[in-house]
Amino acid sequence: MTRDRRLLAAVWLASAAIVAAGSLLAYHFLTRVDELAGRRDPADLYQDPALLFTDPGILGTAVELRVAAAVRSCMADAGYDYRGPAVLSDLDTLLDPAADGYGVAAGPGAPRPRLGDGGPAGLDQGGYEQALYGGTLSGAGDAAPGGCAAVGRAALDDALASLGSLPYSLEQLQADASTHPAWLAALGQWSACMAERGFSAASPGDLIVAQTAALALASGDAARAVAEREREAAAADFACRESTLDPALGRVAADLAPIFVNRNRTQLEALIPSPGGPPVDQGLGTGDVQVTLRWGSLVDLDLAVTDPSGASIDYVNPRRLEGLGREFALFQGFVRAEVARGDAMAALGAYRAYTLRPLLEVVRMRHCPERYDYGPKYSRHDLPAEVVARLEHLFFVPDIWGIAARQAEAESWFAETVNALERDGIRL
Repeated sequence: MTRDRRLLAAVWLASAAIVAAGSLLAYHFLTRVDELAGRRDPADLYQDPALLFTDPGILGTAVELRVAAAVRSCMADAGYDYRGPAVLSDLDTLLDPAADGYGVAAGPGAPRPRLGDGGPAGLDQGGYEQALYGGTLSGAGDAAPGGCAAVGRAALDDALASLGSLPYSLEQLQADASTHPAWLAALGQWSACMAERGFSAASPGDLIVAQTAALALASGDAARAVAEREREAAAADFACRESTLDPALGRVAADLAPIFVNRNRTQLEALIPSPGGPPVDQGLGTGDVQVTLRWGSLVDLDLAVTDPSGASIDYVNPRRLEGLGREFALFQGFVRAEVARGDAMAALGAYRAYTLRPLLEVVRMRHCPERYDYGPKYSRHDLPAEVVARLEHLFFVPDIWGIAARQAEAESWFAETVNALERDGIRL
């Protein structure tokens, strides 16, 4: 081979190598999937608690990220770059109500998920599977998962246990939201708006249940008619939401979401680290006495401290009296809403939970502070007879309409008692 030909061959080989390297880099970055896949970062919840309502999957995203991080770390220890789960980007943009309905009988074609980058290199598929599953897929059979998949399962169990032990539970948040006065009023407005468009339903959920039931009984042309009706219902639903439920949801979120985040801050930070948080050796309090509890897992541990005078400080509120005052003022509207609806059992439950429970607690703070959180237990022994008689009058209501009058009495007594506690300098 002549010198010129050798030079041309070298140039060609170098060019081919550059093109190949460029292609690999392009493939790496073009196929790389953002682990959030267009979703909000769960850590944004601390700055914008309303995301609990406007992005209801945000806690699920936090759980997914925690599990993926545990598996990725385990795989890195084994010498592999974990591919990560397959994802669908921007799920919230997939459905167009006018064209796709709710996705029950109608709906768009399923998008193709994208795999994350990483994974086995070359012929090392078996080693990758061994590290991830504790065995190769071809020989796994029905064996229990092992390897890094088991680490991910443990992380999942811890995360779900943490969410299941929140002081202000997700179930309670949903119940409080569904009985919020703004939401109840908006549901009535939404139902009237839908009626004007030819649909009868008390809530969007009722529409979806009815659509699912209709589809189960239909086939052929009837099923196509169900799909068309679904599109019409969904288009009307979302149009009515814009002027009724959507604004109400903002008011509900403004009232409840900050309470949820603040009450559950310790548990949430175990799942969703606060951005820019202090290093482990910083952020402690100051004073003659410092008590700190730290742990590295997602289990629910609560720190409660009782000082020599008998006063307690715990996770609910560092100043229990201040927290009770805010909650009492916020939740009285729930009681009035149930009375107005004529739902006797719901009204009585709300009255006991949101009016009598905090009232009894502040009354105990004034008369028996060492056992302020005992509820009705031992009340006849701990409280003056006239106070017990006054409480019994409020506890035993004759009917739903008696709740409203006794609630007004309880509100007046609550304010009177809080003022007396503050005047006497009692700070529980």
